[in-house]
Amino acid sequence: METKDKRRIYNLLRNKFEFNQKYPMAKISKYLSDNSIKCTDYNYSKMLLMLKDMGEFVEVEDIMIVNNKHQNIILHEWNEGTETPAITADSSSELNESLTSISEKDDYSLKLPESLDEININTNVQEMLNQFLTGVFDKNLSEENWEKLRKSYENAYRNNKFRKMDSGAYRGTIDIDDTPVILTIEPNKNPFGRKWWLKYIAVEPGWALTEFAYIDNWNDPEKTPLNQLAKICSKENWGLHQDTLYVLRNYLQYTFYRLKKEGKIKIDEEKGFACFNTGLLTEHYDDIYACFRKNIDGAESPWVLTKFAFFGDKSGEITNMKKCFGDDYPKPANYLEEPERLIFNPDIKFLDGYVKHIIENISRFPIEYLKEKLNDDSNGLSKEELIGKMKESLNDTTSALYNNIVGDLELAIKTAKKRVRFNYKTAVPIYFPKSNTISLLLPISLPYNKGNTNETDFAIVVNENHASNNRKNYCIQTILTLDQAYVDARLICRPESNWLKNT
Repeated sequence: METKDKRRIYNLLRNKFEFNQKYPMAKISKYLSDNSIKCTDYNYSKMLLMLKDMGEFVEVEDIMIVNNKHQNIILHEWNEGTETPAITADSSSELNESLTSISEKDDYSLKLPESLDEININTNVQEMLNQFLTGVFDKNLSEENWEKLRKSYENAYRNNKFRKMDSGAYRGTIDIDDTPVILTIEPNKNPFGRKWWLKYIAVEPGWALTEFAYIDNWNDPEKTPLNQLAKICSKENWGLHQDTLYVLRNYLQYTFYRLKKEGKIKIDEEKGFACFNTGLLTEHYDDIYACFRKNIDGAESPWVLTKFAFFGDKSGEITNMKKCFGDDYPKPANYLEEPERLIFNPDIKFLDGYVKHIIENISRFPIEYLKEKLNDDSNGLSKEELIGKMKESLNDTTSALYNNIVGDLELAIKTAKKRVRFNYKTAVPIYFPKSNTISLLLPISLPYNKGNTNETDFAIVVNENHASNNRKNYCIQTILTLDQAYVDARLICRPESNWLKNT
C-alpha cells in the first residue's frame, strides 16, 4: 500500500480512536467499512491483512478467547518527519471524497507495460493458473489460457486497476472467467531480459458475489440479510466459533461463484431484475432464491440484494421472477457432472510422497499428539513454540521421531480406507472453488493417549490422478482441520458422515 493511502487511513482512525488503547478488530473493521474503506479496494483479501501492512501506526495483538484466536488493534502515533494535519469538520468531506476516488485521480499503471508480453511469468504462477483454469497441475499454460491472461491484464491496465506499493511492486485485481484474481508484479533486479516479473497470483472466487451485488451489512452478524435466509431455510447450525453465520456466508459466496461458472445467474437488464437459486430449501422443500434489483448508475456493484424469496411467501420477488423468466426458474449448482469422483475406491493406490504434504501442515495436528511425541521436550512450551520445535525436529527425515510419525500416518490412512470399505459415506466430497475441482475427505485418527481412540483428528484431502499409463491413482494434497473440512464439504451438501459434523 502506498504511503499516501496509509496516511489517509491513519487520519481517519486517529479522528475516532485513542492512541495506545486496545480495540477489538471487529470494531476497527466496522468503522473503516462504514467510512467506505474496503480492503478489496487496496487488493487485500481480508481487512486484517491490510491492517498488518500498516505497521507504522497499527499494532495487531493476537489473543485467545475460549481457545479461539482473535485480534486487538492498537493505534500508535505516526511520526513521518512532518506533522500530519488533523481532520476537522471542514476537511472530513474532502478526505472521504479523496478516499473514494483514488483510482479516478491517480494513474497507478503508468510505469507498467501495456502488454503482458513484456513481463516475465514465474513458473509457479503458471502452475497455479493451470490448476485454477483446468484443475491440473502443469507449468506450461496453453495458448488459450495465455490469451485469457493477456486480455484480462490489458483490460485491468486500461482501467487503472494496479496500485504501486512502497516496495516498487504493483498489485492489482484482474478478472479471469468471472473470477477475481490478484496479481503482484515486481521489478526485475536482473539488468538483463524483461524489466518486470509476475511473481505472485491469488485466485479469490469468494469476492465474486460482493462484486456482483451490494449486500447491506454483509459481515454484521446482527444486521446482515443472511439472518433472514437462516430463518427460512431448513434448520441447521450455520455458525463457526463466535461467528454465528460463518458457514452460511461462505456457502453463499462460493455457491454464487459455481453458479456463475455454470451460467446460471438469471439477469434481465431491461427490467432491472436478477436472481439465483441458493441451493437451499425451506422446511417444506421449496427452493430459496436470492433476488436483486439494479443498482444506481456509477455504483461499485451493479446489483443490490433485495430479498431471499420462495414460492408461497408474500413478497413480490417471485412475481418479478415470473415476469422476467416465465417458467425458466434458476437452477441450483451442479456438482454431479462426474458422479464417479464422489465415491472413494479403496482399491486404488496412493501416490508416493504424500507424507511431505501432511507434515508441512503439522500445525493442524492435535496439540496433545505433538506433546506426546516430543515427550519431555514439550514441557512449558506455548502452542507456537511447540509447533516450531516440532517443525525443526522433523527437518531431519532420518530421525526416529520423523519415522515414528510417518508410521502413525500410514496406519491411520490404512484404517481410513477400511472405514470407507465398510461405509462408502465415510469419504466426504468437497468442492475447491480456487481450482474448480472435486476432492474427497478421509478421516485421520492418530494413535495417542486420548479419551476416544476412534476420534477423528483431522481430514486428508484426496484427489484422483491419472497416470501416463491411464491408471488411476490417488494423491494427498493437504490436510484440513475438522472446522475447515466441514466448511468446504457444506458447499456440496450437508455432510451426513458420522465423523464430520458442525457442533
